[in-house]
Amino acid sequence: MTMKALIMFLSRYLKLPLLCSAVYLLTSCNPLPAPSNHKTEIEKNIVANMKKETGLNAVTKIAGDTLYVYITTKEEFLKPQRTDAPVSISRNKAILTFFNSEYANGTFLISYVYRAVEASNEIKSDKTELLDNVFAGYNDYGQNMVSKIFFSLQNSVTSEPKRFNFIVIYFADTDRGIESIMTMNETDFRKYVFGTLPSLEFFNRVITKLIGATYVIGDQTGKHVDYADIKLTDFINDILVLNLRREARDRQEKPKEYAGDKNFSITDSILKIFYNTASNYDFKDYKYVVLYECLDKKETLQRREDLEKEFKSQ
Repeated sequence: MTMKALIMFLSRYLKLPLLCSAVYLLTSCNPLPAPSNHKTEIEKNIVANMKKETGLNAVTKIAGDTLYVYITTKEEFLKPQRTDAPVSISRNKAILTFFNSEYANGTFLISYVYRAVEASNEIKSDKTELLDNVFAGYNDYGQNMVSKIFFSLQNSVTSEPKRFNFIVIYFADTDRGIESIMTMNETDFRKYVFGTLPSLEFFNRVITKLIGATYVIGDQTGKHVDYADIKLTDFINDILVLNLRREARDRQEKPKEYAGDKNFSITDSILKIFYNTASNYDFKDYKYVVLYECLDKKETLQRREDLEKEFKSQ
């Protein structure tokens, strides 16, 4: 992908929720001893290429099979913005949603709430209002820098044999105390670079988290970063939750596209999205998936073999 095409793509698709520090969470990671200060050849190339492509300084750390790249700027790279079109929401009814996923002892536990609720008397109205969703998106400088960061990593990482499971990019505004954290699977990144994974699908698989904190201010070397080796199960948990939230949001914001889905079942939808997410990473080291509906306290258990029979051909 050329630099120009990458910038155009990020400008269109990479819009980040304003409160995504509360939405996109990286779950527990596998702690390791402090990463070594010895720099590998690939780390040296990343630092050199990042300086060449972006003019910014980068610090790298390797924790197990996870590569961290910490990049600093003193320029503002975010701006508040709105979605391309207003979202029609009835004040009388809304969909209450919550999703969480955990993995332990060969079992995924997916807790959820998905329920239509009536609005309170205080806000009830017969009118349908148009509400705009507010986002924090990259400004022109941010779009340009993030594009160059990915382009620089493309040249550094893919020129070597696959080395890591995950790559974590910190892009920190050290004057204002804001950082964007982007976590990706290296195989996904390589597929994207070589054109076997579509751009939109790749960026849907990048876990993006925004943080605003005083400890970011003045931190030029990433001293505040918790350098830990990310486990595949934790990554799958986070991507699964993103996919479930995206599906729920689309159903609320684009009801006409789902109007023909008369036999919709939230449990079937969750199980299918889970199976597809785990299959994307060829992960089969689990026996059961347990769905837990938080309001009714109802559990549904599925075996992995049953999921494969149900969804493998779909």
